[in-house]
Amino acid sequence: MLEVKGTLARLLAQEDLIVEHRHVETASFDVDRRVLTLPIWEKAQATIVDMLIAHEVGHALYTPNEWNWSKTIPASYVNVIEDVRIEKLMKRRYAGLPKTFFHGYKDINKLDFFRLQYADLEEFQLIDRINLYYKVGSFWDIPFRSATEIAFRDEASSVETFEEALDLADRIAKYQKEQIEQSQPSQTEEQAQGTPLPTEQGSGQQTQSSQEETTDIDAEGNSAPEAKAAQEEGQESDQSESDSTQGGTRGSRGGRTHDVDLEAQTDSLLQESLQNLVDTDSTPTDYITIPELDLKKVIVSVDEWTAYSEQHWTEKDSESAIVNKVDAKYREYKTQSAKEVNYLVKEFEMKKSASAYARAKTSKTGVLDTSKLFQYKYNDDIFKKITVTPDGKNHGLIFNLDWSGSMGNVIFSTMKQLLNLVQFCKKTNIPFEVYAFSNEWKRDGQSRAVGMPIEGDVILESFNMINLCSSQLKTKDLDRAMKYMFRIAYAFENRGYYSVPYRMYLSGTPLNEAIISMRQILPKFQKENKIEKCHIINLTDGEGSCIMRNRKWDHGYGEKLTSGHLNNCQLRDRKVGRIYPRFDSTMIYNGDASVWVENLKDNFPNTSVISIRLCTGTDFSRTISYNYDFDQKEVIKAEWRKHKSFIDHKSAYTRSLYILSNTLDDEANEFVVKDDAKKGDISRAFKKALKNKKTSKRILNEFISVIA
Repeated sequence: MLEVKGTLARLLAQEDLIVEHRHVETASFDVDRRVLTLPIWEKAQATIVDMLIAHEVGHALYTPNEWNWSKTIPASYVNVIEDVRIEKLMKRRYAGLPKTFFHGYKDINKLDFFRLQYADLEEFQLIDRINLYYKVGSFWDIPFRSATEIAFRDEASSVETFEEALDLADRIAKYQKEQIEQSQPSQTEEQAQGTPLPTEQGSGQQTQSSQEETTDIDAEGNSAPEAKAAQEEGQESDQSESDSTQGGTRGSRGGRTHDVDLEAQTDSLLQESLQNLVDTDSTPTDYITIPELDLKKVIVSVDEWTAYSEQHWTEKDSESAIVNKVDAKYREYKTQSAKEVNYLVKEFEMKKSASAYARAKTSKTGVLDTSKLFQYKYNDDIFKKITVTPDGKNHGLIFNLDWSGSMGNVIFSTMKQLLNLVQFCKKTNIPFEVYAFSNEWKRDGQSRAVGMPIEGDVILESFNMINLCSSQLKTKDLDRAMKYMFRIAYAFENRGYYSVPYRMYLSGTPLNEAIISMRQILPKFQKENKIEKCHIINLTDGEGSCIMRNRKWDHGYGEKLTSGHLNNCQLRDRKVGRIYPRFDSTMIYNGDASVWVENLKDNFPNTSVISIRLCTGTDFSRTISYNYDFDQKEVIKAEWRKHKSFIDHKSAYTRSLYILSNTLDDEANEFVVKDDAKKGDISRAFKKALKNKKTSKRILNEFISVIA
């Protein structure tokens, strides 16, 4: 709901306002920062909330931030007249708002925010009656005593500028002061007659007091006699607070009244009632933003990591013979993978052609088809036709490989699948980039990926995007990069066989940071390759690590900037004009990437974000239990047992594929039997290999269907 109401405020303002829902009693607007702060009106009806938002946007659009009248004009008087002015201007601007204001004030009247049920309207001050006339005048007969009062009332509706509002408020205040002075006897006369001195609140408050002696009705329509004492005790402090608060729904935009008799009591009553609608028990929300990354510090180029790795192996003379053997295995792998790559190419071309055919349009040309002229007596369709096949969009692929320690057992099989996809892209001329997200590259001297820390910014440190290979490389350089990728992955598969370059060790899982970095990497990739539609594919075996944010914290020696979790925070992106759902503890500690994925898709609508999740059966069950109900889980588990994979359409990703990690091992999928194997053993081995091949094909088909 909060996101919807924030969007409403931005639409009404016709600008990308920053709308914040905070733990505050009254609304406010910062003109300089363009920040509209709204209370969390969880207890309010939708009609009232819509009206209040329209009202506050009116202040944001038409009321100056600085008022220079505090010494001369009562603040509440200006508030009343300014409310009339800005609501009139908002109704004029949007034809549908008169209805919104009508229903909003109708519900406010039903809840008796102004305490009118037992009040004598004749006793209210002029400014209060003007306030009531323009807010709930459709439901009450508001009396005016003279032609002068009627003239003031009608003039309020004709005010166009803020200066005119100030002038009218000033004249009404002077008139009211004269009326009070003429009607009140001197202090000496009152003492002689034994009558009490008037209260600080004037005649309107006296009426209110007598009303409260009968009963007091709260905002819910319930009797609340105890409210009288609380109101009387807190009246003075409430007034002071109201006068000093910046912005606000009523009576809170500045100015201090020096004559306490001149107060619009209905203004403070409304503000008090609105405060009762605020959910004071709700958890406060902090807003976070994504800072600009320094890509030079984030991206490790292909040349940089290959040169570093080559130097490492050159210095290890004792391992040179072993490395040469691994290179021979790499050449063998390339030969064997040709069949798989050709399958990908064939499926891609077929699906691409089918897609083009589906988009093709056939139309008549108006030219006679001479081969059909003999049909003219019984067939009108004798004209030539032309089929127009629209060109497809230029596609590009970015692969993000999980370079974490938990990938150690599957990194080699994953790498071979990834290299298959690289060869597929190269063969079909699809631009691509391959990155490994890692915490290890600069662990010995990590530099900041962003500038100076700012409160509210997401902390993006200690991670790198290692550019493993690219379509921009020459054939020779690409083959070298692929060979080194194979070497490193093979070393993790065969631990201790030979060493891995220190900075290429597996480490943490900065998956969320990798997704965020795509906000800057993607447009650069699109521009360089003239790409219209891009696919980002994350290859990982789990969720990402927790992301932190900069926050101020008082350690007893003053406030300092420190790190904090994202619990009860909301991501705000002004570029797309959206505030995302609140992070909770479950999302944080599970490394949920949904918010970052949604934000990436919002910023780049022509981009699909695909997740290929490698997991064990236990990992899969735990993940599914987090996202699905019990009945759905049983169906999903049955599909998982059958196919060893599952396509999740419910996640934030465009497509989310769960794959049993051991099915990626192409060697395990081969049909291999012993020499002395029996007929039954041969049959079972064949069925197993065929089943694993089907799983692999299903995964590849899903991949192709997305990008074709």
